[in-house]
Amino acid sequence: MPASRPWLSVAAGAAAIALATAGVLAEVRADALETQGDQISMLAQKVTDETDRGLQDTDAGMTAMRAELQDGRLVAEAADTPRALQRRCQHMPLVETLWLVDDAWNPIAASDTSPLPPVAALARGTDAPGRAGLVIGQPAPDADANHSRVILARRFGSPPGQASGWILAAVPEAALLGRFAAADPPLATHLAIFRADGVRLAGRLENAQAPAEPFSALRLTALHIDRIHRFRDGRERLVGMHDARHYDVTVVLTRDLDDVLADWRTVTRLAATAIVALVGLACAALIFLRRSSSRAG
Repeated sequence: MPASRPWLSVAAGAAAIALATAGVLAEVRADALETQGDQISMLAQKVTDETDRGLQDTDAGMTAMRAELQDGRLVAEAADTPRALQRRCQHMPLVETLWLVDDAWNPIAASDTSPLPPVAALARGTDAPGRAGLVIGQPAPDADANHSRVILARRFGSPPGQASGWILAAVPEAALLGRFAAADPPLATHLAIFRADGVRLAGRLENAQAPAEPFSALRLTALHIDRIHRFRDGRERLVGMHDARHYDVTVVLTRDLDDVLADWRTVTRLAATAIVALVGLACAALIFLRRSSSRAG
């Protein structure tokens, strides 16, 4: 037997084992990504449904107020209107403050003493009300409460001789995020809620120091089979995305790919170590047999 043939056999066996292991590991990786992607998508759907229901409840309360203002049951300039707004706040779980403002954005009444948000909080919103007629503004920082609030608005008319304008509702960012913000989310999981035009309403997908990721890029990623997106901070994340049924908002949920594939990478390292050890044992056995053969000869 040529001296090189045993070594070629060991090399061929090692290559066959490595290829078979690589095939199995590739399949396991694909399964892990598919499973985690489905889980992220399902969680994003649950958060989207919760957000949609919360906006529906708030919108229903604002629509009822509009009807009362339009038929005179609620008079915007009346002395007891602030108390009436306080009572309505109690029936809107997401809402922290209610205001009535005229068409020039002058305050008429409010449920508390919170400062009126700037008109910029509804920039590009009042010109294009959402599908349900509810205007979803941009996050406005609240200096008193030390958090951001999303301003919702609905137009109201009034009987002749009375003011007309806008009903404004302030929804804290944490309230818009719902139970996800209150609970302990899965490790390395991030949530954000966007308006249809890409304005981020609540949450964050990146680290505080990292630049925000364009919403359009996330939308394209969600259409891919693997749903993996490389963020501007250099990290890769799985992306799950769902649009609300009744309002022009989209929920985006991500999870770090390093966390998703942590177990797979551990198995890969163990498999590589096992293959190296097996090849080493085969080589050692071959050397031992050759030496034994040399002594016998």
